[in-house]
Amino acid sequence: MIKKLSIHKTATYIDKVEIEPTEINYFFGSNGTGKTTLTKVVADTDSYADSTLEWKTTPTEK
Repeated sequence: MIKKLSIHKTATYIDKVEIEPTEINYFFGSNGTGKTTLTKVVADTDSYADSTLEWKTTPTEK
């Protein structure tokens, strides 16, 4: 489970945004608001130098 996700200088996230999700989450919003960017950062955090991902538990396999 994700403990904390920080996104900065990526797509629509110019300013730093930190998300600390609870056990059940969903993201919704208009087109171009960053929903797909969130999933891309979670899937491949190493490709986003200004973003970090902290896990509460061991991440699942891709």
